[in-house]
Amino acid sequence: MKILLALLLALVLPAIVHADWSTDYKAAVAQAKAQNKLVLLHFTGSDWCPSCQLLDKEVISQKSFQEFVNKNYVGVLLDFPQETAVKQQNTDLYNQYNVSGFPTLIVTTPDGKELGRVEGYYPGIGPDAVISKLKSIK
Repeated sequence: MKILLALLLALVLPAIVHADWSTDYKAAVAQAKAQNKLVLLHFTGSDWCPSCQLLDKEVISQKSFQEFVNKNYVGVLLDFPQETAVKQQNTDLYNQYNVSGFPTLIVTTPDGKELGRVEGYYPGIGPDAVISKLKSIK
């Protein structure tokens, strides 16, 4: 029963944490162009990557981080779970941006030009440290 509950939480929690994030890259790019925002790509392995789960819990789920992202970016969740099928779009973007590990946050222009990235997550650094790194990417 505990295993089933843990699996269910691993599958549902990313959807709750990323409620305002798109999973459709093309739609997010169109939205970013219309709103004159940058795009924030979040590559994650929600059901198998401990660092990804910590980033979600300690940073992405925090109100300060969500407000920062909503104000400055159009967020795109690109999940690579082991338990469900991976969308081709996620694999294509993973290859396009040469992602080497999870979690990875990549800031791009709406035209797809990478401006910078934040790779990995260290327990306890929290949303302010990640926001600071994202602010330095222009």
